Amino acid sequence: MLTLVLALALALEAAAATKKTRKPAPAARPAVEKPIYEAPMRVVIVQNGRACGETCPQWIAAEGEITAATPALFEKVFRQMGKRKLPILIRSPGGSIEAAFRIGRMIRKRGLDVYVGYTVYEGCTPDKKGCKLPEEQGGIYRGKAMEYYAWCNSACHLVLASGTKRLAGYGSYVGVHKPKTVWSRQIVTYRERYRIVKGKKQVIDRKIVSRKPTKSKVTFGIDPRLRKSLLAYYKAMGVDPAILAENEKAEYKDLNFLSSAKLDAYRLRTSRESVVVVLGDDICKKAAAPAYCLPPAGKPKRQTAMATQQPPAPPPAKPAVFGPVGDRYKDMTFTLLRNEDEACRPRCPAWIAARGRITVGTAERFRTFLRGHKLDPVVVVLDSPGGDGREAMKLGRLLRKAGASTLVGISAARPCDGSDPSCKPYIRPGYYNAERPLCQFECTLPFMAGKVRIVDGYSELRFRNLELRKIEVAGQLDESTPMMNYFREMDAPDTLLRDLVSSPQPAMSGSKAVAIGAATLSPDYISTYLRGASCSSRTLLCQK
Repeated sequence: MLTLVLALALALEAAAATKKTRKPAPAARPAVEKPIYEAPMRVVIVQNGRACGETCPQWIAAEGEITAATPALFEKVFRQMGKRKLPILIRSPGGSIEAAFRIGRMIRKRGLDVYVGYTVYEGCTPDKKGCKLPEEQGGIYRGKAMEYYAWCNSACHLVLASGTKRLAGYGSYVGVHKPKTVWSRQIVTYRERYRIVKGKKQVIDRKIVSRKPTKSKVTFGIDPRLRKSLLAYYKAMGVDPAILAENEKAEYKDLNFLSSAKLDAYRLRTSRESVVVVLGDDICKKAAAPAYCLPPAGKPKRQTAMATQQPPAPPPAKPAVFGPVGDRYKDMTFTLLRNEDEACRPRCPAWIAARGRITVGTAERFRTFLRGHKLDPVVVVLDSPGGDGREAMKLGRLLRKAGASTLVGISAARPCDGSDPSCKPYIRPGYYNAERPLCQFECTLPFMAGKVRIVDGYSELRFRNLELRKIEVAGQLDESTPMMNYFREMDAPDTLLRDLVSSPQPAMSGSKAVAIGAATLSPDYISTYLRGASCSSRTLLCQK
């Protein structure tokens, strides 16, 4: 008993001494918050926040590291999504392979698309503490989709592989490497009660008393078990299993960025479309808008009266009507139009109406079209939301080689097939009804190839922000020249190049385009140069 009291006294004395001599703990350093793309992944629903009409595109934004908790976040958002089919816009450095497997299988089960990109939020952001969305938004954020500097690395490529449609546009990156496996070990101590019956041990109960972790083991590479899982997953998702070899070409601390050709060859990408286009302002204005075009949250759907009788029979077919040539939201088409006004014969203006999205094969179609039509000079009227950057540069070089002049405008025509004697062909370039002519993003590449470049006061020209990227990936850019060098090749002035790398460029009309050197002429209407009477005074674009 004496020993116990003495020990207790010594302990109290030592504690008191410690209290006297202990220095105050240093103030805790404020936690440094990681950027949204490096923190654990956040998964939310976003709607395009710009004025895009009655309906606007919605998508699921997934940004950050894939952790063991991420599949539950996707499940929560899928419940919020309900029966809608929203594409997934992902930017991630990677993370847990097992979690990526689970997420991928959930996405494939629902038949959703996956795009590499990120969201620039308007108002509240998912990582902003204390910021509450307005109640009328129904838990849906506002923002716009981007793809430049977007990446999907390491385990993220497994999520990309699960998309029914998979996009990795110009300026985005997909990287793979050898995985890291952490083998955790524990010493488990438990208490067991048992009895011996006829010489044999029978356990009554067992209770764990303690778990002590021991030194974990870390390995790098693909072990047989993981190899089997990856091969089965790639096969189920329709991706070439040969992509597994690309994982082994880079150590864990490095990345093997897949070239554009490899993304296509391994079927990790199914389309080169631009995220900015497919989730942009105009996509929902198409006649057949995507299923993810939905009324803005808080805005009631337009009610339609229920029919009380059978719908009337369709009206009889009408004769050909005046309308635009081509479709802005389909693959770019080329149509030769010629003004047949008697006032300009025999040197009437003729031009190629180039309308639609720039996709793989556009340049070759133009080359074939040009061979079948003898034009001098070559005049191209562009109306396009952009598209594939490499293809746009190929198209631009063909235009420069042909000595073409480029204009921004929508060509409209009334075709006559000969069945109606009273039909008189009518063609008009330029502004058409409620559609504003535009040439944006990758469309500016072929536009800048024109030796004469014309934008009027009613058209819209918009460049991409060409801030130099942190990493250059072989095969992701044009085979010979990146975009900046392409613009220099097209004699773009240095003042324009400085503007393009300094800040995002707003949409501009003719006077602004001329001021910064993007256009050479800015009439009130481009028809000033393409109507019949123009050839009596302005012969710049008239056929020789």
